[in-house]
Amino acid sequence: MTLLTGVCRQLYQDTYTLMYGKNKWWFMKQNFLFNFVVMEQRLNSQQCKAFTQITVNGDLPVPSVLEMLPNLQRVELTLPVSGATGGWYNVVRENGKRPELKRQSRLHDL
Repeated sequence: MTLLTGVCRQLYQDTYTLMYGKNKWWFMKQNFLFNFVVMEQRLNSQQCKAFTQITVNGDLPVPSVLEMLPNLQRVELTLPVSGATGGWYNVVRENGKRPELKRQSRLHDL
């Protein structure tokens, strides 16, 4: 964050989710993302809700990560290693089902 968030409680309350929603988050590996979001539980529910887009090297995020980030809309996969195709994926959420990643068509990549 910035040093300003420590100035007063009201400023912190107004800004503590901004860094998660307004910045592009990039994770070296899917398991780093999994540890950050699921295992270590570093983020509260409002911070988890702020994520809308992430970039991951290697493998796509597992469903438990997608469940913890309820407003995540897009995932970029770079340097794929286990059969997935690199590029952008949309997070699809259907009622009663676990979130899934669907590769965007070429038309949407442009």
